[in-house]
Amino acid sequence: VIPSTVALELQGKLAIIRISRFMQGTPGEFRRAARQATWSGATTVALDLQHNPGGVLESATEIAALLVSKGPV
Repeated sequence: VIPSTVALELQGKLAIIRISRFMQGTPGEFRRAARQATWSGATTVALDLQHNPGGVLESATEIAALLVSKGPV
């Protein structure tokens, strides 16, 4: 059983994406949550990493690369 590591909460035009830990499947879950937020009309996104103990470095850098438009991550 692979637990879900990403949760999406919508509050009007605000999308809160919570990442509980960085696992191998987390980047894919993050992409799905971001797409759902866009489809739902969110104009602002908050990334919640509270209580996140870390995890797979490659997953964290892959997500960071999605959020940073220029330069190395």
